[in-house]
Amino acid sequence: MEQMRAEIKDHISWTYGPSAWKEVLSIEAQMRKQRKDELYRKQEQIDAIINFAIGFVIFGVGAAILFGVFYFWGSKQGRW
Repeated sequence: MEQMRAEIKDHISWTYGPSAWKEVLSIEAQMRKQRKDELYRKQEQIDAIINFAIGFVIFGVGAAILFGVFYFWGSKQGRW
């Protein structure tokens, strides 16, 4: 693989000049950064969905407990 990369570098440098290889390297770096940013963004979305689901479950359990407390309190007083 290193040999192939060296051959590509030589071909690009001889055909388009040495600055073209630097441009290829900068494009590679930009693509790596873009992929890294996309993965980070996807992970943030997954984390946000998980946090929302956990919050929803906690809210639901809290509401059910609160409803149960008021229901049993009211039934003990004879209101229900």
